[in-house]
Amino acid sequence: MTGPGPVRLPDAARAPAGAVAAALSEVARLGGFFVLRVGGPDEGWQPLARSYAAGFTDLAEAVARRHRTDEPRVGVSIAQLGHAARLWSPVLATAVRHGIVHDLDGLQRAEDGPALRLRRAAGWYADALDELVVPALYAQVTRHLLALAEGLRVKVAPRLLDGDSASALVEAARAVLAADPAARGALTCLTTRLLDTGRLTGTGAVTGPSLGFRRRSCCLYYRAPNGTKCGDCGPAGDGRALTHAARRGDGAASAPPALPGEIALRLVWGETGTRPRGGRAARGRGVPEECRCAEVTRPRSVAIRLRRGSGREEWARSSWPGRVRGGPSRSN
Repeated sequence: MTGPGPVRLPDAARAPAGAVAAALSEVARLGGFFVLRVGGPDEGWQPLARSYAAGFTDLAEAVARRHRTDEPRVGVSIAQLGHAARLWSPVLATAVRHGIVHDLDGLQRAEDGPALRLRRAAGWYADALDELVVPALYAQVTRHLLALAEGLRVKVAPRLLDGDSASALVEAARAVLAADPAARGALTCLTTRLLDTGRLTGTGAVTGPSLGFRRRSCCLYYRAPNGTKCGDCGPAGDGRALTHAARRGDGAASAPPALPGEIALRLVWGETGTRPRGGRAARGRGVPEECRCAEVTRPRSVAIRLRRGSGREEWARSSWPGRVRGGPSRSN
């Protein structure tokens, strides 16, 4: 993963720490992948450089166990994709919604998971950077992904990792768009320019005004025992998410078609919890906090059909769900 070299940004463009922290606090409401903590006690956090040097081994192995795969590169790819999502999501959202480019120097990772933290907030006003905005955004995220790739103990194709980064970027843009439709123009422009920068060039293409995306590589999730091809996967065919129902031919006739980049699950409610069944995605509002859902294994926009005890069925689409697990809905 290479691209433009270090970008020198003028000190005169620096934004006050308070403004940067406030921007991060606001975009964190968009979902778990948008959360980038600032400040607080140092206990429980480690420099990301240490995690990179160790090959991201703990997270990759945890992912592999969770998806019951004995292919190390599957765990590495999905873990890297999640990390890319946690980088691109707050960076893109604060640039579009607040006009701030984050400084990710000194980024830390939770010792017991993938959460990220900055000891102090820092950044630059985008309008003071002019044509440096896109190179700056690209450099802030990609330098971390480059360090991660260089430390890997498992051989993974570099263009696969580039595709993971591109996929995470576009899904972040889709989540921001869902929360702020008026930002469509700025989001589309910024996202397409980033996709034409450095190692992101040639990783895929935006396929429509809703920021659908078709990548030219695959994250390898389909190689997990219960995995499938994702909606933006290059080998996925027509660009729609593949679901259990689609393969069995028993999808719900009343559901609208899945959007590119979505994974659709129908969740049937009962006294003992939920379990996934085949279904097709639909447009809708965010899934309520109290909903329980099956874990989603890719940071995709996920459409969920809910049938409560009364038999009433509802369709809803979460803006940026985490990767999956049974139990209360939460990002991972």
